[in-house]
Amino acid sequence: MRFLTLFVVTICLMTFTLSFGETESPLEKSEALITELKFYDALIALEPLLTDDKKSEEQEKALWLANMLSKRLERILSDDYQEFYQARKGRGFIKGDLAKEWGKIDILYRLGAGFDWSEPGGVFMYRYAFLKRLVKLYPNTSWRPAAEYYLILEGNDIPRGPLSIDETLKALDAYVKKYEKSGLAEVYLAYLDIAHINHARWAFLMHPNVEGPCGPVVFPVKVSEKDKEDAAVLKAEALKYYGKIIVGSPWLYQRETALRYYKELKQNKATGHNFLWYD
Repeated sequence: MRFLTLFVVTICLMTFTLSFGETESPLEKSEALITELKFYDALIALEPLLTDDKKSEEQEKALWLANMLSKRLERILSDDYQEFYQARKGRGFIKGDLAKEWGKIDILYRLGAGFDWSEPGGVFMYRYAFLKRLVKLYPNTSWRPAAEYYLILEGNDIPRGPLSIDETLKALDAYVKKYEKSGLAEVYLAYLDIAHINHARWAFLMHPNVEGPCGPVVFPVKVSEKDKEDAAVLKAEALKYYGKIIVGSPWLYQRETALRYYKELKQNKATGHNFLWYD
């Protein structure tokens, strides 16, 4: 009788445990996987919320979490793909697109992640598709102020997305004016972008003969007086924003980086071109 009672209790406990596991939410599953550093699996765990047409507080959180995970996955997926490519290079039985055969990116496309392959860097780049969807579905989300910054460049290190350099600069300027008193860390990222663009433009005017990505300059360019005047304005603007970062950024690394560029610009060194071109 005792055995029968123990058996019944055990079955009940197992049923309860299994039921609890089955009712664990996608967010809870994802967060548990993050603690194990399984970022790809954590993103996949959010699929029920990411593919649901019904709006909810859980979906809003899932979109932000999926956005953060996707940014984290850029380098991880790029390294994984390179390993996959090298392991199959030259094998005749492999047919079709390697990325499709690899499968991971196709799954992320199904979830609406929006990754692109960047040929210059040989990496996958996340274009903030989840963030775009978050702002569209939940325009008053608490994450909107941060989202507005990341959607200006859409994952690019330098202005080469849907906006021109001038439009990018205007968008960044509007962003810092809107949020400069908010205390947002993204404001300092925008400061650095503004400083970089002005620094690079100064460099192209004052040091036009520096070897670029296409090789050495064949026909040397002479710096005119007008160029020097325009460059002085750009230099002052870049120094101003580097200064804002040096005295106020919450990140030590960013403060030290801004200080290095500030010193180089002060000394009129031929640096800064790479802020507007890929090496």
